[in-house]
Formats: sequence, structure tokens, C-alpha cells
Amino acid sequence: MIFKLASPLCLFLLTFNTQAIVISDFTAETNERFKNDATFIGNGINMSGMGRDATGKWLTLIAPDIFISSDHEAPSGTAYFYSDNNITTTAEQRTIMGGQQIANSDLYVGYLNAPVSPNISHYNFSTSLTGLTTSTVTYMTGQAGSTNPTPDSNFPNTQNMLVGQNILDAYIPSSTSFGRTGATLSLGRHEKGGPKYQDYEAFFHGGDSGSPLFTYDLANGVTLLGTAWYTSTVFQDKSYPASVYTYTGAYTKELTDYVTLNSQSQVPEPSATLLLMLSSGLFMIRRHR
Repeated sequence: MIFKLASPLCLFLLTFNTQAIVISDFTAETNERFKNDATFIGNGINMSGMGRDATGKWLTLIAPDIFISSDHEAPSGTAYFYSDNNITTTAEQRTIMGGQQIANSDLYVGYLNAPVSPNISHYNFSTSLTGLTTSTVTYMTGQAGSTNPTPDSNFPNTQNMLVGQNILDAYIPSSTSFGRTGATLSLGRHEKGGPKYQDYEAFFHGGDSGSPLFTYDLANGVTLLGTAWYTSTVFQDKSYPASVYTYTGAYTKELTDYVTLNSQSQVPEPSATLLLMLSSGLFMIRRHR
């Protein structure tokens, strides 16, 4: 099914700040990265390029020394990356040297003092809506807290990382929140047992701003879709809460130019299409009358 662009009139934007990502049927074993359990839903996914600073702000590498995050929660100081999911692994640390807001959006791009080692991954990012549909399954990241209390939620900020799943609902060409305006992807919090509900369905909250949204398959690995921006309420057949991410594909030129100008490493071009396994066609949403 192919959908048209969402009209801003379909959306009532309600931003708020609480703590910790909400994951349905959450357990530390299935959803906490550094629990390092055999049942973790992220097993097989190289998450080493998804880092945090000492205060818990997020950054994700698109080159060995270039990262993206949220402009309203941009990281600073020292970045921490872990080559695997073992809690005892020593972090690879780099100094965050600076960065900039992309256009007037909430997307932030910055650079490190030196490239990370080959033990730490960096990722392609989506540059086109082609292949993105309302059946595209994604992975959402966030932090543990009072919403998902676990024995391990007292991990240091740099290792406080949970993973859930969700399905894309809409591409919105112009959204406004926190004084910023940009293109976004929206993912609703679907009813358990409904046709779009995913196991371990996630909905992000405050503290998760800047965390990555991504897809994964064996052939292509991780493909970044965006960074967490704000939560909203979406009105379609009925109202439901939604997680809203700045979409990387709307800023392909700006990101590619930044990497070219600021990276000390040679990196591949970002993928022109998202994933070959996904059905073709534009991913958008039509407002029904």
C-alpha cells in the first residue's frame, strides 16, 4: 500500500519530558544491551557506534569521527563507545570537539578529536524514502529508568541503553517543536494485539532525545533513519501517542558535505536506497476525508 504525505493538520503536537523509554513486555534480558543476555533482541546487531556522553546524551557515528544527535540535547565533553555488549568492556573514548544544527531542524552533526578504531562501527544513513513503508520494522533505543525498573538500571549513563521495536506510521515533511522545524518520521504506540503491534513495542520519552532510529538486515547491517526529537499525539482513525524522529534523508546533502569537510577518514557514500529487502515505493501517509 502506498501512502501520500501527511498533512500537518492531521497532527496535534504535544511535547513533554518524562524519563525512560517505554517498552511493552520489557525484561532486562530481552531489551537491555549491556545485560548481554542470549535473548537480547539486538543480538547480531553491531551497536558499537551508538554512544553516549558522560551525562547520557546520545550520539551515533556516520563516519569514524562524525556523529549525529539531537540539536536540543546535543552531546558534549567525552563520548563513550563500546565494541560489544559486555558490561566489563572498556569504553573507547573520544573528545567531542564541536558541531552544528542542520538547517532549522533538530538534527545535529558534530565531530570527534580523532577517528575511532576499527573495533567501533559507523553507519550508513537513509537518503531516500524509497523502500520505506508502513510495514517497515525499526529498532528504537532509549534509556532505563523508573518506567522500566531493572536491577541494572543503575548502570552508568554511558551504558544505560535499551532497545525496542516499532513500525513506521508516517513521513511528515514539516514538523515544528522546541523552536525547530524539520522533516520527520512518526511511529505510533500501537494497541497490543493490533495489526501493527510489534513484540517489545517502544515509545520514547525525555532522556531519549538524540537516540537513533534504525533498521537492520543481514545483507546491509544497520541503516540509520533518524534521531529522537519529540513525542506527539496523532489523529487518524483515532488518536494515539507517537514518537517523532528527525529524518536523515531530508538532509543528505548537508550531512554528506559535513563529512567531506570535517572527517579525517575516508568513508563510503551513504546508501541511496534504504534496504533491498523492503518493498519499493514511497512511504507516506494520506489524510482520509
